[in-house]
Amino acid sequence: MSLDIDWQKLDSELAGHVQQFLNKHFQAITKPSFIGDIQVKDFQWGNEAPQIEITNITEPFPEFYEQEDVDEQDTNAAKAASEDWIDDEDINRVSDHPSSIPPASNATINNTPSTEMDFQVHMLISYKGDMSMTVITELRMNYPSVMFMSLPINLKVRSVEFEATAVVAYIQSMQRVCVSMLEPEDTRAGGAGSKDIGMDRDVHIETVVGDEQKQVLKNVGKIEKFIVDQLRKMLDDELVFPSYQLIQLQ
Repeated sequence: MSLDIDWQKLDSELAGHVQQFLNKHFQAITKPSFIGDIQVKDFQWGNEAPQIEITNITEPFPEFYEQEDVDEQDTNAAKAASEDWIDDEDINRVSDHPSSIPPASNATINNTPSTEMDFQVHMLISYKGDMSMTVITELRMNYPSVMFMSLPINLKVRSVEFEATAVVAYIQSMQRVCVSMLEPEDTRAGGAGSKDIGMDRDVHIETVVGDEQKQVLKNVGKIEKFIVDQLRKMLDDELVFPSYQLIQLQ
């Protein structure tokens, strides 16, 4: 069953939240010495909407019933409030659940039994559109001394293309929604014959190094690869199962 979505509802305000989220990620990463500070200058949703097809409806994964410790909840709530990721009075907290957190030490399986209203939807998402963002940084020359020379870099990330399987679980018994992506080898998505596949992402980047009014260098491969690898790593760390995004409802 296919779904139609109103892509135009994704306005500039929400794009600004995504831009802030990306900037915080790039500020926190470790960069090679030849790359300066990375800043997302602009983010645009584009006009092309993804194609979404529901492939299965199942019971939620057991991991989605994990109960956070109280201290961890308070920390994540404060973090979410500061990031202002989703501005909605019906959503109190959005938190990350990386797979590196040992369930035995930091999280426990909730003893509350599931209800008949708990369910999980598997969706095949295909996107080939004009979503874009502009990234600015600088190329640093550290010889004969540190930052001996620097060149401004402007990267235009566009023509994003990917196909992925998303899972969205509604846990009525805990008043939460969990969102994640599946890797190709994850067979729990629907068993034999399922359409569920992992993420296959591709992006196109146009790079200009130097002042556009003067002589410039174009298509600097190492910097482009670093930016793309960081974007992919961020998606893997934040969304690929067993990591997931949790939306706590009232």
